[in-house]
Amino acid sequence: MAKRKKSGPTPSTRSQPFNNPFGALAGLKPTLPKPKGPPTARERETVVGVEGLKSCGQLVLQREPKGHTGKPTTRLRGLPEHLVPALRSVLGKALGCGASVVAGELVLHGDLAQRAATWLRAHGAREVITEEARPIRRAARSPRGTEGGTRRADIEPGMTVDIVLKKDQRSGVLSRGRIAGILTRSATHPHGIKVRLEDGRVGRVKRIIG
Repeated sequence: MAKRKKSGPTPSTRSQPFNNPFGALAGLKPTLPKPKGPPTARERETVVGVEGLKSCGQLVLQREPKGHTGKPTTRLRGLPEHLVPALRSVLGKALGCGASVVAGELVLHGDLAQRAATWLRAHGAREVITEEARPIRRAARSPRGTEGGTRRADIEPGMTVDIVLKKDQRSGVLSRGRIAGILTRSATHPHGIKVRLEDGRVGRVKRIIG
């Protein structure tokens, strides 16, 4: 007895596979995340900066009472110059603060020595110490009633002084008055600190009266 042929489409005539286990995933393709491209220049710089901490020597975090903004700052010393730009970005972001580069050193805007030290150690820095900025020692004032007037630190508004006016520089005639304002910005001047008296006259201090 002859065998009956099975009905239905042959494999060659099927338009789709009989059972495709990945067919249901086709609809999810638009929602899948796109493959990440090569790292950006900033990302590469950040990696270099963090990895570079492992080869650094001693790092010093110095608290400074006031920076140019009038607020406390924290200066990071001992960091190689080629790592400063990368660490400026990543450390400022990690601590949530502003950061700048001053004289080749990283300066954090705020009193952040302890937090910065913790972050640096956690990312491979071998030796991190913190210290306070050393106070500036002011020179002793010249005694009043004596010749002087070449140091700005000795001069204060309200003092009585003898000055030489520009028109009297050759004759050396002195004029006395009370200081209204200090005009010289430098710490010292060999010919005397320039001041303006309360009566408006301007000259260089030759003698501090009191």
